Amino acid sequence: MISRTLWRGALVCWFTFVSLLSSLQAQGVATARISGSLTDDSGAVLVGARVQAKNAEMGSSRSTVTDSGGRFNIADLPVGSYDVTASAAGLETVIRSGVTLTVGASLVLDLA
Repeated sequence: MISRTLWRGALVCWFTFVSLLSSLQAQGVATARISGSLTDDSGAVLVGARVQAKNAEMGSSRSTVTDSGGRFNIADLPVGSYDVTASAAGLETVIRSGVTLTVGASLVLDLA
């Protein structure tokens, strides 16, 4: 009798744990994405330029390099306000401050 009661209690605890775990997983993480392209003053794409997104509140940053079409993509950024910087050898650094990302946002930011 006692072992049957303990077994039922353990089973109830297990199902409670699994249901809580699945609900936490369903909530996901509050992230966003910045993508775009980088061109010079003449409109030519800039290949291999560094693009950095720095979170103004937390101070953390993520960076990438533009591809053969001058495109960049920085995914899984926590929501918040960002300063986006693009730099390439021999060219003036481009800075966009106060770029705000909200949950699930996919912001296109073309820089020139």
